[in-house]
Amino acid sequence: MLEDGDSPAVLAQPAVASSVGQGSTFHPEPRAAKATRRARLALSDAQYALSRRYRRASDSTDDFVHGNPWKSIALAAVGGLIVGLLASR
Repeated sequence: MLEDGDSPAVLAQPAVASSVGQGSTFHPEPRAAKATRRARLALSDAQYALSRRYRRASDSTDDFVHGNPWKSIALAAVGGLIVGLLASR
């Protein structure tokens, strides 16, 4: 029987919201989980390498723009003109 304040929706909720860490110590980790962990680590390493390359390119671009402001404005204008011509076709 329902007690005060208990609704059927509350009673239908699982006792544990997450099953992480609740596995048996007698069952080793499956191969799929190991492969997933290796893939996650490889992607993390790739992300780190890409972020370092991006930072290096960003810093060198910033240095160029600060050192050569008029060249930067001319390059941006030419680039905008080319993109505008291509977009109008």
